[in-house]
Amino acid sequence: MTDFSLDKLVAAQTEAEGLGVVFPEALKGALREAADPHYKIGVMGRFQAGKTTLVNRVFLRQPLLKEGEGLCTTAVCTEVTYGPEAKLTLVKDGVTQTFSPPTAEAIVAATTAGTEEARLALAESITQLRIETPNENLRRYTILDTPGLDDPNRALLDVTTYRELPQCDLVLLVADARQLSQIDFDFLRGTVFSAGLTQAMVLLSYNKEANRMAAAARQNVLETVRAGLASRGLERIPVQMVCYDGEAPDILDTPEKVEAAVLDYLSRTVAAARSERLRAQTAQAIVERAKSRRLLGELAKKQRAEIEALNDRRKREEIEQEKRLSLIQGRLSRDLRETAGALGGAVDQACAAVRQELAAGAADLTEAALSTRLDALCGDVLGQAQTACREVAQRHLAEVTELIEGMDDFLGESAETAKGAVDTAPRTSSVPHNIFDSDIWQALKEKLGGDPIDKALEWGSEALATRLEGSKNPWVRLAGIAVRYLPTLLKPLRGKLAAQALDEQLAVFGDQLRGQIEAFVDRFHDWLDAAIDAQVEQAREQLKRTFEEALDDRPDDPAALAAEAETLEALAGRILA
Repeated sequence: MTDFSLDKLVAAQTEAEGLGVVFPEALKGALREAADPHYKIGVMGRFQAGKTTLVNRVFLRQPLLKEGEGLCTTAVCTEVTYGPEAKLTLVKDGVTQTFSPPTAEAIVAATTAGTEEARLALAESITQLRIETPNENLRRYTILDTPGLDDPNRALLDVTTYRELPQCDLVLLVADARQLSQIDFDFLRGTVFSAGLTQAMVLLSYNKEANRMAAAARQNVLETVRAGLASRGLERIPVQMVCYDGEAPDILDTPEKVEAAVLDYLSRTVAAARSERLRAQTAQAIVERAKSRRLLGELAKKQRAEIEALNDRRKREEIEQEKRLSLIQGRLSRDLRETAGALGGAVDQACAAVRQELAAGAADLTEAALSTRLDALCGDVLGQAQTACREVAQRHLAEVTELIEGMDDFLGESAETAKGAVDTAPRTSSVPHNIFDSDIWQALKEKLGGDPIDKALEWGSEALATRLEGSKNPWVRLAGIAVRYLPTLLKPLRGKLAAQALDEQLAVFGDQLRGQIEAFVDRFHDWLDAAIDAQVEQAREQLKRTFEEALDDRPDDPAALAAEAETLEALAGRILA
């Protein structure tokens, strides 16, 4: 692909407008902005991972935002951008308030609350919280500081972090220098890319006082995190370790280095992607105009009666198109139903495999271990659902390839919705299962050298057996022998109860997951049908307008129209070359 600069693209748009191409205002505005790009960077991560510290140290170069202490209190997203003077703009319940200059107290009052209910109410009442500061660095980007991803209040995340996510050009995921958590991996895979973002960067926050890692250990952590991302299909995400004291030259150890790395990544990825998108949209508008002029040229060769006859044929073909479209959508519906059924079978097989894997140790299985295993199962099956639906769509919609390009956003969003519902599915059972899985019980188990119930049975049965075996009554002595072996007899029963509880939990989980898979496939089907209808209707309307134009004012110079179409096609070709 040749270098087609923004200046050349502007010139191409001007030339195309001279040939009658009408570009959408949004496209022209995006092209003007691309000449002096401004980026929105979302800073995200778990509670106390170092998000606000990064914003203060790297992007603001001053402690303007309050850094987390102790509890999750942040309730809103804070947007930090350039302004000629420092001020805080708050839009709450439809009322705009301004604080100039912004004080730490005003910022804390606007962004935090003490209780879960108060935090959610605060988040829902605030539609904008913007801090402007005359920091020259902020002329190039806007920073979005967000609540922690592990915030227990999911509803709050829905109206803050997840709502703002699609507006970001880049997500900086800030994490502890030691490792990424499952929350971090899930956020990148299931939330960032499902929101339509294509660029993310992981910054591991290193504190020499807290971490105390040698250079080799730091490199090992970086390699481990990169390998973890690669194993989840996220190898394109760059990983850097950062600190701010200038004493670890093997990593980004100053605010200036961190900012330079982020801006370099933005210019190489986000800016390039913007440019490609603008080129494609510009060329598409020109190609559409060329098609219209070429068709008008063909129509200009014909007499009005011929044009009217062609228009009548167009209307008849519309009816035939509708029939063919109905057949395509019918086959699509059938294949998706079969896909949902096959996925339901995959859920049953996966649950059976988990049961076989865990049944032997069911008595010692903790809820946390089971939850981790079920989460992995859920991710695998939902991944199969995405792949299967995409394959069905590609089989039936080869002629509408642009739909396929838009599927990733939908698939990821739907998968995240389904996974969220499965995460909340009940995993308890009417049969007691690991009811003594507590810190106190575990400490007692460690001190006694075994399960406290087993020990109690062992000691109790030993003492009782000794007394019974000393009886003169032979039946009592026989009972004593039975009591002595009571612990051994009861152990299989406990294992059986635990296995029964595991079966019930897997049954509940399987039912819930099958329901979510069916809902996912149904939603995909509805979306795809609507997209097909919209695409077909758009093409029909374009053709209809062309015929109406030809009938209203039939052009007289077919050669000029053909030449105009060739000029437009050549221009589009240069843009895309």
